[in-house]
Amino acid sequence: MTWVRRLLAIDRRIIFLLVATGVVLPLLHPLNLPVTVTPRVKAAFEAIDALPPGSKVLISMDYEPDIMAELMPMSIAVMRHCFRKHLQVIAMTLYPAGTGLGERAITVAAKAEGAVKNNRRDEGGRRVRGPDRHSRRRPARHGCAEPGAPDRGGAGDRGKRRALSQQAVG
Repeated sequence: MTWVRRLLAIDRRIIFLLVATGVVLPLLHPLNLPVTVTPRVKAAFEAIDALPPGSKVLISMDYEPDIMAELMPMSIAVMRHCFRKHLQVIAMTLYPAGTGLGERAITVAAKAEGAVKNNRRDEGGRRVRGPDRHSRRRPARHGCAEPGAPDRGGAGDRGKRRALSQQAVG
């Protein structure tokens, strides 16, 4: 018997036991590995700390869902630091999926720090809001007309139109 066949012949309960041991052992006896702060991270933290309140900070959210688990926590941490310092965060992205991920990160950080999104004010000190993306009227598609819109015979009316055309013919 070769070593590959022996490995494949191991009972799965033994494999599950080994995996469970590998998961539980570090929980019971933590390794306490040192956490070090690199000079670049410290410089970024100190640069944000040195800014006066009200300064604008541009943060790039150039990531997509496949690397979201690595980069979103860092983005949230940087934005929370900015919100704690009362800085104005401007986010940008060059990736199509980055818009939604960036919006989610801003929402999480703003909620955690009690910050207000889009808190722009005009000359009189009144709050200015941008256009509400949910209030824009869009044309009805695929037979899903807006409430109160006239029925234009969308995809959902095909059966009704066939019945009417058959009545007219026959």
